[in-house]
Amino acid sequence: RMMLGTSTTSSAVVCTRHQNPGQPDDWWMVTYCAKPLLRSPFAYPRGLLGALRPYRDPVRAFSLRRDEDMAMRIEHYEFGRIRINGREQHADLLLTPTRVLPGLWRREGHVLAIEDLDAVLAEQPRRLVVGTGAWGRMRPESGLEQALHQRAILMEAMPTAEAVRRINELLDLGETDWTAALHLTC
Repeated sequence: RMMLGTSTTSSAVVCTRHQNPGQPDDWWMVTYCAKPLLRSPFAYPRGLLGALRPYRDPVRAFSLRRDEDMAMRIEHYEFGRIRINGREQHADLLLTPTRVLPGLWRREGHVLAIEDLDAVLAEQPRRLVVGTGAWGRMRPESGLEQALHQRAILMEAMPTAEAVRRINELLDLGETDWTAALHLTC
């Protein structure tokens, strides 16, 4: 564990190194605490982590791999659940190589429209990977592929399990100009 830039009046950053048995590389968990500590971190029974626990903002916690600046990795998908960098999500979501945007709200039930993708299309990706659900129930709107083609965006629609494998392939290849919309249930 490393503690960077902390005092009782300023914010704190904590770096924790994790090693997984049987895994070739380790990873770092970085936690940023914007609120000042009430007293010295060493006065807390559990050290700095005990001091930060009441103030941890999970939105600001992210993992760093040793060999990459900020690597996203989809670790697991099953009906209704997906785990990305150790954080579990239970709602449909949008992804970019650096961001997870939970709570994908579609204009019309199980139909994906161009308006549903506004949050990620502003970044002008070259590829959109659509996870249509465990059984492929969500479908792209009839004109979506043409609208994306006009913006020079290639759409790949497939069941979510296959989409997760495709996203991890893109990450392994170092691709950075993609986005994804994933339906986690049916």
